[in-house]
Amino acid sequence: MNEQTLLRIALSVALVGIVALFFLAQQMAVDEAMIGRLDQMIDEDVLITGVVLDVRSLDSVTFIMLEKSELIEVVLFGSTPMIEMGDLVQVRGTVAEHEGETEVIGEEVRVV
Repeated sequence: MNEQTLLRIALSVALVGIVALFFLAQQMAVDEAMIGRLDQMIDEDVLITGVVLDVRSLDSVTFIMLEKSELIEVVLFGSTPMIEMGDLVQVRGTVAEHEGETEVIGEEVRVV
């Protein structure tokens, strides 16, 4: 097989892969969640932006209280992120219910 044919095949496969990733990304987009509706979104992935009101760390669990228009508790497992009270953060995670309270199990947190 000559180099020109190999180059055309590689470019075609790359183009098909990029188009496929574009369509997959459109379906996987997580909308900014409204905190007031989180109790209806149990086990769904959400993206929440809010101001940190409180940060508590216990062993390998961190609890963050966020305020947007209402309050929501975010639970993070593993290492404690560098977040302080008053920071504006964006949390990507899954909505869960624990002891009758709705919370977000955070997978990714970043300061905005």
